[in-house]
Amino acid sequence: MKSSPLIVLFLILCILTLSAGCSTASGKAAVQPTAIPTTQSPPANITYHNHGISFVYPDNLALTERDTSKDKTASWESGDVQLNGESENVTFSWMAMHHVPPNIPVVYESMRTSFQKDPKMSDVKFYLLETYPAMTCGDATFIGHVSFYNKVRKTPVNEGILLWYNPGQDRVYFIDMASGNDYKSYIQEALTDYQQSLRCADS
Repeated sequence: MKSSPLIVLFLILCILTLSAGCSTASGKAAVQPTAIPTTQSPPANITYHNHGISFVYPDNLALTERDTSKDKTASWESGDVQLNGESENVTFSWMAMHHVPPNIPVVYESMRTSFQKDPKMSDVKFYLLETYPAMTCGDATFIGHVSFYNKVRKTPVNEGILLWYNPGQDRVYFIDMASGNDYKSYIQEALTDYQQSLRCADS
């Protein structure tokens, strides 16, 4: 299989990083009023259901969706749904494959090369493929855990990516999650939760 159709999707998968915040303190000594303790409820779950897919996400993330089809007539042959928050950014992408399943090694090498050549990144580490059992729309393959330093934002980033092909829909799906959090303790578990919550209409 030629890699060019997949490269189009890779351009869609933007690497979203976190904005670094900072705080300052006055040098003058002052008596601070006693703060009233507040309790914050954990984010509630929302179910997204559109364009042949359904998944659960926390309500502290802002959702946007985009039709990336070539004809630009809202056909949603390819598209993405983005979830943006303070601690994570997740992109669900899909693309019609026209009965040509993805060549996983080609996808892997294309992604690895694009990360390594990006001038905005340094200290890029790309980890090995792992294959998960069929839990969602066909067989899910873990493409990579990528860690790098974003030279523009001046912040370290961990990124996890899942890919799978759904024969019934003739689509390839991606989940791409970028975060400043540690991969092993947070991103891997979060990606698994997204993967398990995702349902395809005809799977």
